Amino acid sequence: MQGAKKNTWIAGTAFLAIVLLAMTWFLLVAPVRAQAAETRAQTATTVVANDALQLKLDKLKADFANLDEYKADLKTLQKQIPTTAELSSYLLQLDAVAEKNEVTLINVTTQPGQAVMFDATAAAPAAGQAASTEVQPSAAPSPSPSASAGAAPGATTAPKAPTAPAGFSAIPVTFTAVGTYEDVLAFLDGAQHTKRLLLVQSFAGTGQNKTEANGGVPATEVGDLELLVGGYLWVLPDATAVAAEDAEEGEDAPKLPKPDADANPLVPVEGEKEPGN
Repeated sequence: MQGAKKNTWIAGTAFLAIVLLAMTWFLLVAPVRAQAAETRAQTATTVVANDALQLKLDKLKADFANLDEYKADLKTLQKQIPTTAELSSYLLQLDAVAEKNEVTLINVTTQPGQAVMFDATAAAPAAGQAASTEVQPSAAPSPSPSASAGAAPGATTAPKAPTAPAGFSAIPVTFTAVGTYEDVLAFLDGAQHTKRLLLVQSFAGTGQNKTEANGGVPATEVGDLELLVGGYLWVLPDATAVAAEDAEEGEDAPKLPKPDADANPLVPVEGEKEPGN
């Protein structure tokens, strides 16, 4: 009997020990292990994010070291595409090119600037072909391609067209140059290499006969050329300057003291001098 009781106590003790071990595992060890694994995963993610931020920081430091060079490049680019129309400055450049090439410049006209839109209304390209986009000035936004409501399942949609920078505009300009054939061609080349960027979209030449000077048009000889040129000048506002102006306008303006409604404005306040004294 004593052996049977001893075996029972041993079995019960062993079972209780197993139960305690299982409870310890599920209630204490397993949650701690899970939390430790989650912590390790978060640590690895944080390390990767920190590495990416460090790379960005290193890139910013390198860019900051070349900041003066970037500013100089920006000033050069802003001469080609200025932040405002600056038509007077461009006309002076055009006159200088005409004088250099000994041609007479007549009928210079400009029109109000037009917003530049990227036209992507062409049909969707076939597989393996790149999408065709065309940049053109437009007074109003052109329709952008969108997926049809009744499109068949699995049908591919046209790639989204790029958007132009805010405020990017084109100024139509036309001018006529008269001179010898060689001088006019040299003038046309020089007009495209001024400090200001000019996109020539059309030109038409007319051969001249022997004529006398009349109404601002110079005398011409047989073989001279009158060339009508049409194109666009570009304008792109400085986004950083606009943001700075908006920030300044958002500041609270100082408030002036309000006058006393019951006070007589014609009677000087005590301590103030009377008008005329």
